[in-house]
This record gives sequence, C-alpha cells and structure tokens, in this order.
Amino acid sequence: MESRRGSPAQLVPIVAGYAGLLLVWDFEARPLFFLLLVAGTFVALWRFSRASGSEIPLRTLLLVAAVSRALLVPVPASLSDDVYRYLWDGRVALAGFDPYRLAPDDPTLEPLRERGGAELREPTAHRDVETVYPPLAIALFAVAASSPFELWAWKGMMALFDLASCWLLWKVARRTGRPTASAIWYAWNPLAAIESAAMGHVDAAGACALLAALYGLLSLREPGEGERRIPRPVVAGALTAAGALVKLVPLVLVPLFVLRARSAAFTLALTAVLAAGLAPMVLPSQGPPPGLVRYGVSWEYNGLLFEPLWRSIEAADVASDVKGTLDMIRSRVAGSEPLEALYPYVYPELLAKAALALGLAWVLLLGLGVRDLLDATFWTVAGALLLSATFYPWYALWALPFAALRRSAPWLVLSLSLQAAYLPRLFGWSAWPTTWLVVWMPFVLTAGVAAARRRSARPPAAGAAGALP
Repeated sequence: MESRRGSPAQLVPIVAGYAGLLLVWDFEARPLFFLLLVAGTFVALWRFSRASGSEIPLRTLLLVAAVSRALLVPVPASLSDDVYRYLWDGRVALAGFDPYRLAPDDPTLEPLRERGGAELREPTAHRDVETVYPPLAIALFAVAASSPFELWAWKGMMALFDLASCWLLWKVARRTGRPTASAIWYAWNPLAAIESAAMGHVDAAGACALLAALYGLLSLREPGEGERRIPRPVVAGALTAAGALVKLVPLVLVPLFVLRARSAAFTLALTAVLAAGLAPMVLPSQGPPPGLVRYGVSWEYNGLLFEPLWRSIEAADVASDVKGTLDMIRSRVAGSEPLEALYPYVYPELLAKAALALGLAWVLLLGLGVRDLLDATFWTVAGALLLSATFYPWYALWALPFAALRRSAPWLVLSLSLQAAYLPRLFGWSAWPTTWLVVWMPFVLTAGVAAARRRSARPPAAGAAGALP
C-alpha cells in the first residue's frame, strides 16, 4: 500500500476554487469566471490525486466535501430552474392537489398563485406539463416547501444527501478493496458539489439511496462465503426502491440487484415498496402519468448517441421507408388496419429512441454477466445514461460515484466537459453540433485512448506471432 499522502497545502486550491464560486455568486451572470473556476478546481483535484496515495482518512474526505457544499448552498440556482418546479410541486402536494394531474398553469391552482406561489411558478419552465417526479421525490419537495426558508431548506437537504453519498462511497471502497482515495473524484468533484448544493437537483437524494442499497448488497455476503454478513436484505431492497421513487433511474438495476441478492426477502421488500410508492403515480391515470409520458416522448437534449442517430435517420429518410413497409403490410395482410395507429409515431426522433431502447436491453443483459457487483452497477447505469436522449449535467450524479472508484478516465473527463452543456444558456451557443462536440468529444477521445491502452497491455494470445510458447 502506498504511504505517500497529499499534503494539506494541496487542499487549499480546491477549497479556494469553491470559495471563488461563492464570490462569483450568479453563475449565469458571470459565466466565464464560473467556467474558469470549475476548470481550475478540477485541475487542483487532479494534482492532489496525483500526489496522494491510495488511502485517505474519512474525516479529511468529508471535511473538504462539507466545506465545498456549504460554500455553494447560498448561491442562486441560476443554471437550472428545476428547483423552483420541485418546490412548486411540493406546495401543490401540501395543499392537497394532485401534481400528476395538474400542471402549474392549470386554473385549479390559481389559489396557490394568489397565496404567494407566483415566485415559484414564474421561473418554472414547462408550466403546461404535469410533474414527472415519483412520489418519494414529491414528499421531499413537500418537506422543503413547508419550511419558511424553502429554497435554502431544499438545497441544504440535497447537500446533506450528497455528503452522505461521499461517506457511503468511502465505505463501499473499503468493502470492495478499492483505494479510498478514489472517492475524492466524487466527493470533491465540482460537478457533484454544484449540482447538489448549488443547483439543488433531486438526483443527489436518489443517488444516495442507490449507494446505500449497493452497500447493503455488498454487506449481505463476503466474497467466497456462503453466510450472510448481516441479515438485512429487506433494508437493501427498500433502499433500492427508495432510489427509484426519487427518480426512476435505479429501475434499470432491478434485474441485476435481484439476481445478485439471491434473497426472497430482498425481492419482496423491493416489490412491496415500489408497488406502494408508485401507486399514487400510476393509479389515477391507469398507467404512466401524462407528464412522464410527455417527457419520454418529447424531451431530448445532449444525448451522446441520440443526437447523431436521429439526424442520420432523418437524412436517410428512414421514416418514409418504415411507413412504406406499414403500407405494404396493410395492403397484403387482412386485419392489419390497427397498424394505421402507428403512423403518428413514425418520425426520426422516436425511431432513434426505439433503437436506443433495444440498445438498453443489450446493456442490461451484459451487465448481468459482469462478475463484480460494483462494476456491473457502473456498466448498467452508465450505459443507460449514454443511451438516453437527454443527458443534463446532473444526470451524471448517478454514475459518477462508481466511475470515481473505478478511476474511469472517460467519465472523470466527462464530469468536467459536461459543464459545457450549459453553454447554450450561458453564451447562446447552438446545442447541435457545437455544444454537443464540446461536451462529448473529450469523453470519446479519452475512451478511445483508454481502450487502446488496454489492448496494448493485454498479453498476446497463445500461438500468436512473437508469443512465448
């Protein structure tokens, strides 16, 4: 084990970077200073990582993580208006209305606007869309909305959830035998601190529940032992469900976690909590709520594969070919008239999403075959995000903890380049192709270099030219 350790003096530039972000205050109003400070803090983090050994004391990890988030809680949520929607949905729920049926502009909610809700409703985008957030998220929104200092209360909650994630990540590193110093790539990463404490994204709470569930699964059995270390699979199952009830991302992990838990108690707890939690979301509309359907069909921004794929489909006029195939089937097959209902859905963006859904199924199957649970979790979550039509910077909170422990160079680079996803808001840049290239090309190039290094480090196959007998 390495004995060297980064000096306390090397922590100063990291903390100074966060203090500088506090002084910038409004990131949207001073975008150049914001981006320079983020880049500088990332470089300081990289330098500390290079100088430190494989282990870091938990108190040091949490101290710097806590300071960074405490410095960012007061700044305005100027890069994203999601926090205002959270608190509006919380007020709607507190008032006894159903946010899954009533969009912010619904006349039924006029009494809320008259009682001081306008300051939340006005900054909210997509006011004609019902909420897309699962019930546990709505409950958290309501808790914050009940506070007299609701914005600060909410951002403070997310900062605490994210700080708990840092603690859990250190524990997961210890449990899996990975260097605990790798956890700094999440705990001190500007993206994690900004998206949780400054912008207040609910993903911080969901990712915390997911990390807790993973730690619980890792604690059920020690490698090579048949006995449970702690007989609490119910807790791990409930935590997995809790993550999905904050945001639906952990649903992609359900097959993997059920298979690895090998516990009826885990599966029953997961199923029961999910069913009870999702009931208020799906029963009133007898299916997915309207806002979630609209999100799945219409939302698209910054997807790695989605953006070039749907444009390629459009250029090749694949939609016309699909419609032609439907016409042929309808003309030759009796009783195929119901196929006419598919025509409105045959357009490039939705065809691309259908193709990526098949890719997601492939990713999930491959993830089941990855032996190490942490690696399998990373593969599944990261693959799902990369196949998504929408990839905002805060979505990385779901994969970055696992990328940190694996020292995944492409994802660590992405945690910096993702700040470029704000360029259309900060400088009016076009989302395609300029912003997409700035965000994703560093990731793609780093992934290519990493793959080339793995191939060159791989021992030659037996019998190959130059191989030893």
